[in-house]
Amino acid sequence: MPDYKVHRQWLKENGNRLMDMLPDSDKAGETYYTYILRCSDGTFYTGYTNDISRRVKAHNDGVGAKYTRLRLPVVLEYFEEFRTKEEAMRREALIKQLTRKQKEKLIGEGNGKRKKGKLEL
Repeated sequence: MPDYKVHRQWLKENGNRLMDMLPDSDKAGETYYTYILRCSDGTFYTGYTNDISRRVKAHNDGVGAKYTRLRLPVVLEYFEEFRTKEEAMRREALIKQLTRKQKEKLIGEGNGKRKKGKLEL
């Protein structure tokens, strides 16, 4: 019969190291986001992140993407949640291919897992 006390103690001592060895997309509870920002000149910027509040703040602090640095401030208009980084990146690529009109429609819909975002930052 296995000694469960030994197993529990090993997990307690080594559990965090095991989590650190997993790729980001396999860590339990991690959420990834694809988001659309409206820049001060009215243009849209699309990106992905695992911490949407921190990322929007970085954009507004001028340390985000080069595109947004000259178009501050930016406002979070829309975001979608995903379980993996790969899904968020794929969705980002798809949104970037949309026309401005299609992006405006997407922002206006905000249904299902898609959320029109106005997060409190």
